Amino acid sequence: MSPTVESITHAMREKTSGTDYEFPYGKSTVRRLLRSMEFSHKRVQRKPTRAEACDIIAWTYPYIEQIRELCLQGYSDVYLDETWYDSYMCRMKNWTDNSENCLVPMSGAKGDRIVIVHCGGRFGFIDGALAVTHKKMANAPADYHGTMNSAIIKE
Repeated sequence: MSPTVESITHAMREKTSGTDYEFPYGKSTVRRLLRSMEFSHKRVQRKPTRAEACDIIAWTYPYIEQIRELCLQGYSDVYLDETWYDSYMCRMKNWTDNSENCLVPMSGAKGDRIVIVHCGGRFGFIDGALAVTHKKMANAPADYHGTMNSAIIKE
């Protein structure tokens, strides 16, 4: 996940918790510190940083807690899910000090769309249930669901 002022502040507090020097500063101070180190939050040239949306991450925690409770009660479910990854996608804004260290060159080609399907549950992933498929972006439909089909799910 791409670092944010909030995540850096949280990490500093977490790392210094219980030590002789606990990190006492807030987001504004961290932002000023980053700027004093000549970092700025702006669009960067083709910097590929993969990240989940914060709202998706926030929705995940209550769901996981509910599933944990059901498992403690003896339930055992199996889940099937799919996800996708377009190899050409990247975040357009990120913290940078304008050095080459903050840039990763990428080709102009659109690359592949990779779709991953797997099943698992309380006892881990099911052996043999992983399915990975890919298509060249030029041949892939706009919606990644179009890359999936019933044959992949049945497999």
